[in-house]
Order: sequence, then structure tokens, then C-alpha cells
Amino acid sequence: MDVTWKRLTLAVLGLAAVLLPMRKSGSPSSDSGRDDRERRLMQLSGEQRDARTRWTALMVRDSILPRLPRIAQAGPEPVVLLQGFPAQTSNAALSNQLRKQWEQLGPGDSTVATAVYLYNVTSEPGTATWGSYWGNLITPRDAHIVCVSILSAEVAANGRLLVGTGLLDVASAPCALLRAFGKPGKSIASWLDATRYISARSNAWFIPETRQYEFGSGPWAWLPSTDDRPFQEAPFLTRLFGRFQVGEALTPPYRFGASGIRCLSGEEQSCVNSVLHSGVMHGRDSKIPRDLTVGVSLLKPDTVTVATARPPEANFISDLIRDKGRDRFRTFWKSDLSFEQAFHAAFGESLGHWTAAWARHKWNSSWEAHYGHATIELGTTLSGSWPFLVIGWTVLTLAAVFWTARRKQVS
Repeated sequence: MDVTWKRLTLAVLGLAAVLLPMRKSGSPSSDSGRDDRERRLMQLSGEQRDARTRWTALMVRDSILPRLPRIAQAGPEPVVLLQGFPAQTSNAALSNQLRKQWEQLGPGDSTVATAVYLYNVTSEPGTATWGSYWGNLITPRDAHIVCVSILSAEVAANGRLLVGTGLLDVASAPCALLRAFGKPGKSIASWLDATRYISARSNAWFIPETRQYEFGSGPWAWLPSTDDRPFQEAPFLTRLFGRFQVGEALTPPYRFGASGIRCLSGEEQSCVNSVLHSGVMHGRDSKIPRDLTVGVSLLKPDTVTVATARPPEANFISDLIRDKGRDRFRTFWKSDLSFEQAFHAAFGESLGHWTAAWARHKWNSSWEAHYGHATIELGTTLSGSWPFLVIGWTVLTLAAVFWTARRKQVS
């Protein structure tokens, strides 16, 4: 009889393991308490990072504003400004690098003045570099537009500045656009301002791709959320895998949101929605002045769901220039028509049609498409008969185990 109960117990545990993901946990446990503490720790860590980003952004802005007249009068050459470094620190190498890049842009617009501002966040003992602001200050000054690329940097033992080349390319991207094409038209400028240039942070359109550093994978930016963690209904099962986020490796790219996934399937209106009506357009207040660009983490809404449209990734504008050419892009950039009308007038196709093809290309060339889920299926793919089949096969298994146990006991 002991054998029978052992086998029945094993079968019941197997049934529970199958049905557990289908049940929402309703009672608190020590595991859920630990998960709550970890989520709270992650939340506090993120808030600390965001607070430091805001603090460093305001600090560098206050330092740059008095220097705007000097930048505006400097002419076409980019100005390099240093803050918090030893007096003997040289910026010659960086200045030469920027000069060569700006030569690749061509003559450019004479009404745009550019600069690079490097600040030393380690100048004070115990100061951490994590969360330091990087981005751009873009503001009118007299008859000019001044664009300053802002980065934190360090000094090497030999006295040279340590600045990541790739990060410098990304940080200087908005300034390169303004330098090459001038002040954008009203609707384009409004879109760039509302999104804080997050889809215009790639210089790949004039810098060789071997030197270009681009963030993320796929066509859409990631809007992190505390609700992204899969399998929350069954923490026990995920612990069996060493707390590895199994769902992130096995599920299709739901992080792209409903609009992003539908755009990948060719729904053009969903593509337009992701470009012009993404979650960052009406996200929370970043608490950073409007003349500074801001990353996605400070722009996203407080609540991110699958219905929240994700904005295009950092290379959206760069890829548009490479595909359509500088002349046609300049027509689009300077147009005062609405965004969609300007796009169609300049390129001869709709925003939704081009974005759908672009998104599919970005997805097909991504790591995830090659090694993860290249096939994206919309709608419900789980058959309604699945729960009944699971229960039916489980009952048959229990019956077979019980029958086998009784035969062995009789024999």
C-alpha cells in the first residue's frame, strides 16, 4: 500500500507542476515576499540612477550656459570644452577626431554651432560614474542654434582623455544632423523635441559602420517595466532553473509591444503609431529641462503594458538618410508640412509603408531573429482544447499508475 501512495503522490506532484502556471497565486508566501523585496531593491536602484542622471544633467547645464556665446562665435569648427580635469589635460586628439568627422559632413549649415563638453565625474573622492548624464543641449542663441554633445570622461595615467569612441559618435548624432541639415521644419522639430531625439542618435549615415556603436537590437526601443518578468504565477518552477528568466528566452518579442509586433507583420498604421504616438510622446516628466535630450528610461510612462507603443530605435533617422539620400532627406527635414505629409512629399511613399519594410529588415538582421523567434504570430495560438487534453492525459496517467501499483501489490 505504501508503494501505491508514493506513486499517487508522484503523479499528483506531476499534475500540479503542469497546472501550476495556469493558476494565479492568491496567498502570500516567503517566496513572494522575497520577490517583493528584490523588486523593491531594483526599483530603488533605478530611482537612485535616475536621480544621479538628473543631478549631473542640471550640473553640466549650469556650467555650459555661460559658455554659449563663445560656442556661437566659434564658427564651423566644433569646440571642445573640459570641466573638472587637471590643467595639463590635452584635448588635441579629440579635437582632431571631431574635425575629421565634421569634414565628412560637408559644408553644413552656418547657422548651427556645435561643441563637445566633457566633464570629470571622478574629480571628487567617492564619486560614482554610474548614472552620469550624457546627451545634448540644444538651444537657440541669437541667430544660431547651439548644439552641445555632453559626456563624462576620465583621465588615463599618461594624462590622455578616456572617451569611448562609440559613445561619442552616438552623443554627437543630434548635433551632426543639425550641422548638416540646419533647423528642421515645424512638425519635424516638434517630433524631435517631444521624443528628445531618442530616434536620432546614430551617426552611421556618415561614419563607417565598423566604428558605429548602436544600442539595442531590433527596430523598437525597449521600455522597461516591473511587470515584464514572465512566469510570475509560478515562481517555484523558475527557481528550478536557477532563477533564470525562462520566459525571456522562450517567448516571442512581446517587448516590442502590440504596435511594434503588428508593424513587423506589415500593418502600416501600427508602424505610424509607433513612430508618431509612442509611449514617450506622453510619458512622465523627466524633471530635466526641455533643452536637454533624455534617454528612454526617463521618458517612459509610469505604467508600460503591451498596448504601449514603443518608439523607433536610435538608428531610425540614420537609416532613413542612408536609404533615401541626403538631398531628399533635406527636403523632408526642412518641410513645414505635417510629419506624414512631409514624408510622402519627400520620399514618394507613406511613412507606414517605409517603416514596415525598415522594421522587418531590422528584425531579420537582429540576433534574436537568427537565434530566437524569427516567426512572429499574431492572435491567440493556444488551442481551446489544450486544458482538456492536459487534464485528460493526466487522469489516464494517474489511472495507469494506480493500476500498475495494484498489480505489483497483488503479485
